[in-house]
Formats: sequence, structure tokens, C-alpha cells
Amino acid sequence: MSAALYTYTGVWINWSEGAIRGATLTLSQKNSGVLSAFLAMLVSLAGSLFWGILGFALHQLGTTEPTRRRDALHYQRQVILRNKGAAAAAWALITLPFDSGRTASKLRAVGRSLPVAILPILVLILFGVSGLFTSYITKTAGQSTLIIGPGCGGYEFNATDVTVANTKSLQDTYDAATYVRRCYHEDASQLDCSTYVRPSIPFTTNPNASCPYSHDLCAYNGQSALQMDTGLLDSHEDFGINAPPSNRIKYRRVTTCAPIKHGSGLGVVQNDSTWGQVVYIHAGGQYYQGQEYLNFTFSYTPIPSVDGVGYTLSAVFAKSDPSGLLNGLESWKPAAAINRSDSDITMMMLNQNNINYLRPSYDPWMTALEQQNYTVDGTNYTSSTWTKSYEVNLLVCTDQYQICNPNRPGEAGCTKLGGILSTSLSSFNVDPTKFLGFNVHQIATIGRFLSGNNDRSMFSNVNGRGGAALNGECSCFLF
Repeated sequence: MSAALYTYTGVWINWSEGAIRGATLTLSQKNSGVLSAFLAMLVSLAGSLFWGILGFALHQLGTTEPTRRRDALHYQRQVILRNKGAAAAAWALITLPFDSGRTASKLRAVGRSLPVAILPILVLILFGVSGLFTSYITKTAGQSTLIIGPGCGGYEFNATDVTVANTKSLQDTYDAATYVRRCYHEDASQLDCSTYVRPSIPFTTNPNASCPYSHDLCAYNGQSALQMDTGLLDSHEDFGINAPPSNRIKYRRVTTCAPIKHGSGLGVVQNDSTWGQVVYIHAGGQYYQGQEYLNFTFSYTPIPSVDGVGYTLSAVFAKSDPSGLLNGLESWKPAAAINRSDSDITMMMLNQNNINYLRPSYDPWMTALEQQNYTVDGTNYTSSTWTKSYEVNLLVCTDQYQICNPNRPGEAGCTKLGGILSTSLSSFNVDPTKFLGFNVHQIATIGRFLSGNNDRSMFSNVNGRGGAALNGECSCFLF
């Protein structure tokens, strides 16, 4: 199979247009040209046959008993109706009253011939316009097509080979970052960003959201977090999973981030015989196969300015596990002041190192207020830059998910906002008192969403990319 995306050809239903109007036949460019030509010929043939039937019917209506004699105009009109095509019949009927040698009065002859001439003219107009509109038959309902990739469905890997999974997750993140830079702005190219039903996923931001962890640790105050909320998105309308309304789901993701204030007590400076001063962040230990192997979350050795190192970014991740299914499998156990039972948690440590700024930075996570003045000997030239205010900057983000069944009203068909694991368990719960009524098609869609989002957390967005995950990486310089 080809390694590239391609368009499905064949019969399918575009459920955006309904079962009738959405019935679609997708053909290749070559075959669609053949179909267009065939339809034009078919309409022309249908018009000819229709006039043949109509002309015969009119001829029969004008037929009289042999003993009842009629004038020459009547018999010539009968001959025209029985033997001529629509165009020829129209012209012959129009000119019939004006033929030389006509014995009846001209005015009366026109009244008997022209009304009949209108019928073949209408047939010509009707089928002529129909021929023009045959091109619309070859257009897809809703201007949409089905896109098929080289590997539809999920993926599997050897559970013991973590490197394979991490490599795929990292590559997916790079691909997503490239797409965001290309398509998440107002003047995005339609050519580059038309693969999906929506070029970008809508979401709202709230810069004054409640702090997602203990308010005592939150910078500024308890209402200074940044929250990004997609709202309920439709699997068909927003994600392009073609399905009738009864087989769709609603999906929501809420991410809330807030920097930890400096002086929170999580950081400790210790002297090391090899590395000198080392900053340790104590926000929960790190584990491997159920055993703690580090009793701290992050460590950082201040880098001398002469080394010219840019941003460094590290992250740890913990899934919400109210059911206890992950006991012994955690890689990080957040401290109580940070831990949440209703969301997955990512904690990041940012180090600005030798980054210099042309202006002071009041960003709560990238504060740079230390002014450095520069002069050039023998000249009056002076310049100023600003450097980091702190060696270590901490940020905590929470990810929450929600799945809803649109076939049920309001919150009755929705899971509670929670981490990826609790949302999965709630969606697939078969307990009659908690069952949300998803059918087999909806369950398959939920599986695709939640398995994919397993590696779409804030942790996956930055893990492995380091400072390259920052937008600020593109607009700074080193000294």
C-alpha cells in the first residue's frame, strides 16, 4: 500500500448532507470525465426520446375519423408531429402558417400552429439546461471526500521496547508542531491545510482560571492560571469521522497551566563535590517498576554564561488513577500539594541559561529582569539586554477529558471531566446505573480518541523536544 494519503474511490454516504443528498460516488479524474461526457449524451438522448413520445401523443390527439375531412394545415401539422425531431418540429410549426399557397387566413393559421410549436421549444430548453447541470452530478455533496491513510486503526509495539513507543510519540509531536506553525493562523494556505475537515481545532482561553493545584504554590494568586478549553467537539463535524448522527460522539479537552511561585519551598540548593551547586526540586519522587530510584523530581546545575547554552526544558508526568489500576507502574508520584485525582499532571522545569532578551520579560514563567549594560571601547555606543531572574522556573499543567453521547440529553450522557484513564473507564462502563448508552460504533470511535490522546498530553508535547518546544526558542539569542 502507498505510504501517502489518498482519496477513497467508490460509493459512500457523506452524512453531513444526509442519507439521500449525501449519497456519493467518488471517481478518479479520468473516470469522472468519462462520466460527465456520458451523462451529457444520456440527457441528449432522453430529450430526443421524450419529444418522440410527446409528439406521438399530440399526433394521436389530432387524429380524426377517415370520414371526417380536415384542411391542409391540419394534415401538415400532423405530419410534422409524427416525423420530425424537437428542433425541426419547432421550426416547421413556426414557419407553417407563412408558407405560400396557404388557403386559410394567416392570423387563424398562426393561432393553430404556434401554440403547438411552444411544446418542442420547451423540450429543447428543458433538456438543454439539464445537459448543462450534469456537471453538478460529478461534484461531491458538501465538497468533501474520504481520505484514507497507509495505516488506518491503532498500532501495537513490544511492551518491553519503550524506545519504539517514545520514538513514535516524539515524531507525532514534531509532525503536530509543524502543522500548527503552518495552519494555526489566519492566513493559512488552503492547499497545505485542507487535509482535515477543519484546518484547526477551536478552543477558548481563560487567563484567570482557578489554580489547578494548591493555591499556596501558585504564582500571583489562586485565579491566575491559563485554561484552554475545546468545549464539546463533534466527532463528525470537527474531526471528520464520517458517521450518521446516532453513531457520533462529543469530545472535550481542558488543559490548565500555572507557574509555581518562586520561594515555594520546593527547591533546595546543595553543594556537590563534582558539579558544585546543584538545585533539587522536591515535588515527588521518580519510580521504576514500583521502586523509587530518585527522591527528587528535577535537578539542575547552573551553567556558566560562557557555555552559551539556550533554553533547557524537562518534564515529568503522572496519570490520574482513582481506580488504582496503575499501582506499581507510576514513573512519578506528585507531592500532595500538586497531585489531583481528576486530571493527568505534567510538571515542567524551564532553565533560561544564557538567553538574553532585548527587553525586560515579565512573563511569570520566563521572568528576565536582570539588566546587563554593554559598551564599545573608544565609542559612545551603549546597549542593554536582560537576563534570567531565576535559575529554575516551574510550571504545572493538568489535562482533563470528557466524552459525551449526543443521543442522550445534557449531562446524562457525559462522563465527568477527568484524566485519560478515568474517562476511558467511565466510557466503557457496563454497569446499568452508570452506562452511558454508547453503541458499538461510538465505542470504536471513543477507542480511537482515547488511545490517541494517551500520547497527546502536555507531557508528550514537550518530552524529548526540550527547549525546541517553546515558541520563545524562535525569537531569542545567546551571549
